[in-house]
Amino acid sequence: MFDRTCENLGINTLSKEKESLEMYTSKIQDEYIKNRIDHILSWYINKATFYKRLFYTLSVILLVINASIPFINQLGLDDSPIIITGISTIATIITGILTLFTMKDTWFRYRNHVELIKSQCSLFNGQVGIYSKDNREKQLIRNIESIIDDERGLWKLDKFKEENDNKGEDNDGE
Repeated sequence: MFDRTCENLGINTLSKEKESLEMYTSKIQDEYIKNRIDHILSWYINKATFYKRLFYTLSVILLVINASIPFINQLGLDDSPIIITGISTIATIITGILTLFTMKDTWFRYRNHVELIKSQCSLFNGQVGIYSKDNREKQLIRNIESIIDDERGLWKLDKFKEENDNKGEDNDGE
């Protein structure tokens, strides 16, 4: 339903983007390389879309919850303090989830890597620069794997940053 609504509004959708992947890999002769790049692009697109939708869903819920607090307070119900406390608790939990799991940053990071990989494929298809020489496909897969390695490094940095920060704090007193 979401994809259909977006299509009606003229917004690029997950299904349309996946259908367009063929144009990025159509000139790759080696089936292994072609399948690998198709798989990588699909994976990053799926993950970016998942985190984007999750981020927006939780953000809208948080916005509605926070906006409802003054309204409920003005109703003057006997249970208003309990309701407001419950709603505030839910808002705090959602805020913590958004912060802890860095959904927006993850969505942006995955989306950026999709675009980097598409860019390399476009350069390959146009036989531009390093892709105008022999061993084009080997160079393409090297560059794509390098992009993936960079993303893994960012993921490790992001996921284990807090752990390393805490270790550094423990050693300061020694």
